[in-house]
Order: sequence, then C-alpha cells, then structure tokens
Amino acid sequence: MKIFVLDVAAESGGALRVLREWRGAAEGDGNEYVFCVSVPEIEEGPNVEVIRVPWVKKSRLHRLFFDHFRLPGLIRRSGAQEVLSLQNISAPHTGLPQTVYLHQALPYCEKRYSLREAPGLWLYQHPIGRLISRSVRKADRVIVQTRWMKEALIKKEGISPEKIEIRPFEDERTDYPVFAGEKGRFFYPAEHHIYKDIPTLLKAFSTLGGGRLTLTVTRDELTPAEAAWVDGSRGSVELEGRLGFDTVLDLYSRCVLVFPSLVETFGLPLYEARRIGAPVIAADTAFAREVLEDYDRARFFPPEDAEALARLMEEYL
Repeated sequence: MKIFVLDVAAESGGALRVLREWRGAAEGDGNEYVFCVSVPEIEEGPNVEVIRVPWVKKSRLHRLFFDHFRLPGLIRRSGAQEVLSLQNISAPHTGLPQTVYLHQALPYCEKRYSLREAPGLWLYQHPIGRLISRSVRKADRVIVQTRWMKEALIKKEGISPEKIEIRPFEDERTDYPVFAGEKGRFFYPAEHHIYKDIPTLLKAFSTLGGGRLTLTVTRDELTPAEAAWVDGSRGSVELEGRLGFDTVLDLYSRCVLVFPSLVETFGLPLYEARRIGAPVIAADTAFAREVLEDYDRARFFPPEDAEALARLMEEYL
C-alpha cells in the first residue's frame, strides 16, 4: 500500500509533534509513504519520500491555491492508493479512500468564543469547524487521540463508532526525569492564546503569599491586566518565553504543573508531568479528566475560577 500523508499545516507545537510521531511510526512498517509538508524538516527513508512546499505558508490564498490546484496533481503523480490527512481536513478532489486524523478540539469543546472576543477561535468553531465537520463525515475513517473526542464526534456528527479509531498519544522517550520537587514552585508551559487562560492563573497567583511561577510567555505578550497581576504579586513570576524541551522536562521535575487551559484535544503537558510524577492542578475539563484518570497526584478546580485555583496552589507553598 502506498499512502500519501498530508500535513502542510504543521509548523510547531503539538501539530509538529503529531507529524513527527507519524513519521516515526512509518519507518519500515511494510507500506510506502509520501509525506507532503511545508516548513518542517522531515527525514526520508527506505519507504518514505518527502515533498516540501514551504510557499503554502505565505498566505491563505497560497494555501487555497495549493489545496485545490497543486495538491490533486501531487497525489495523482505519487501513485498513492490512499490519503492520510494529519491536518483535520481531508484533501479535496482526490477520489481516493481517505483517513482524517482529527486533533483540533475547538469545534467540539464546551467553551464557545464570540467573534468579538476571539476572532481566530470563532473562525475555528464556525466556518473552519463546518469544513472539519464535512471532512470527518465524508472520510472513510477518522482517528482521534481521546475517548472524549470520539464521543463528541458520535454525538455532534452522527458518525458510526466503528468508523472512529482512538489512537492515544505515545511518546517513545524513556529518559524522563523523576520528580524531586521544590516547595512553592509552579510551572505552566503554554503559548499566549486566550483559551490557555493565563489570566486565571496570574490572578490566582497574585493573591498568594509567595511562591515562584514560571511561564513560557514574554512580557511583551501580556495584556495590561496580566502585567498588573504580575507586578502586584507577592511571589516571583518568571516570564521565560519559549523553552527547549529538556528545560521543560527539568521544570516538570521541580514544579507543580498548573494547567488552566480550557481547550485541548489531549493536553501534552498533563501527560508529560504525569510521566515524571509531578503534582498537577488542572481545570476540570473532559480532556484533563481523561489524561489524568487514576492519577493520585492530580487536583481539579472549576474552569476560570481563580479563587478555587488559589486555594489549591496555597497548599503547595
């Protein structure tokens, strides 16, 4: 079987990690693969060919032109017998069996965003959400990472359970450190997106009598209200910006992970902190409950409730 793997959307973060996970799994599995990507450097192999089209990242128009005019020809010339889309939406105009790997939770999460509040998120929950909806209904098979996503697809899209496969995230790393812990240290690795709910965490931390909080954002990314909570805090807030993964693992081993995020498909930091044995304080969401199921070092608070979060954080000072 020759499979065309489409993922020109992946560039960084969880999407890139998904791409690399699938590239690793393709090595020598008996099939042939053609990976079509944009900017990431993906290695070829005995059974893996790589097509790179970095220009699709120039604009939405470049992406639309690629999807509807260049992509069908690439798939046809590759000789593929099946298409696997890792970017939530199927490839148009192919006529081949398709599998869609769905890892975009925004159209299916409980938290809803208005156009005025967050235009980008509204776009994913409505116009792009409708494209995702059509893709998963038409696909021959849909792959998700979690039970809650499968249940959401069954309920919202009316898809047969037999058509949906749950493929849990698997990390082949074996060199995770062991939690040692430092009193009063907290860590939240997240980009500055509205659904990551950094304001609730900063508001909660600012009411504590001390402690040390590390975030992976910069001062320039903060809103005026967030900056005021940082400046008014009696504890120390470290705004480190993007960190290397080894540094992140080291912080997991020394800190309590605080995870107020409202929208995730899986929530990698929850999984990683659990692997290390770190305490976790998370917003009470379907994805967090699933990833932290039966983990005795997990605590939960009502989403967006800064007072409840502060009470839990106080116990670790």
